[in-house]
Amino acid sequence: MEKYESYETGDTAEANCFGDYVSSMTFIPEVEHNITRVILKLIRLGSPPGYRIAIYKCDANHKPIEDELTGVDVDLSEVTPDPGGEWVIIDLPSCLLEEVKEYAITMWPDGGTTSNQVKWRYEIDGDVYVRGMYVYSTNGGDTWTAQPIVDMMFQEWGGPAAVPFSKAHIIG
Repeated sequence: MEKYESYETGDTAEANCFGDYVSSMTFIPEVEHNITRVILKLIRLGSPPGYRIAIYKCDANHKPIEDELTGVDVDLSEVTPDPGGEWVIIDLPSCLLEEVKEYAITMWPDGGTTSNQVKWRYEIDGDVYVRGMYVYSTNGGDTWTAQPIVDMMFQEWGGPAAVPFSKAHIIG
């Protein structure tokens, strides 16, 4: 497994993710590959709800669109309550990501409150990760707001894209 895209330093705050508050980090892969894992820096408050972590294509305004490409329901009730957060590994069913297309890692809550949620750590001191940005919704995904100067803490892992049979070189 190989790390493809990431932003891992300088986290200064965290984003809400409960009820209708949905958090997303966009990214643009430099090479085509299969995504199989994301690692997010998270903090738990109280007894959080369940979450769905999913990957989506993005539109020209950086908003997640269409049906999810891959995703998984996760129980984040054991995430640290420490204000510094911790890196949480989330394995996904494999999905092909094309180079230079924008995708979003999206964290969908299944309920929760301000005191019962998991927050996603981010950096707000400028647009350091230049191939993506924080995008959020406060109404369950009906509308989205892009924050170009905010970068969520994430790692995106996977493996090489399979060579299509039509491009494979067959010997003998």
